[in-house]
Amino acid sequence: MVKRLILTALLISVLMVSTASAAVLLDQASFIWEDSGQPVGYSTVEFYQTETGYTYKSEHTLLIFFLDAVALQGVTEVGLDQDYAIVK
Repeated sequence: MVKRLILTALLISVLMVSTASAAVLLDQASFIWEDSGQPVGYSTVEFYQTETGYTYKSEHTLLIFFLDAVALQGVTEVGLDQDYAIVK
């Protein structure tokens, strides 16, 4: 059950990223969250560069809680300088 939920989350996160704007993938990492030796979640972190030269990070995490409750979280971060301008 847990493995099927993790694989479903992986598929959802891949679909979410593939529907995003056109950008070049610079780096990617994946992590499996464990609690007492049991897998309880999955995270992917991807770094992109847009056609205009801006870079950003996209992170998606799926965690499975007690009684099979599921939380899916997506975060996108863009680098800013001291004047809150986007850094290329």
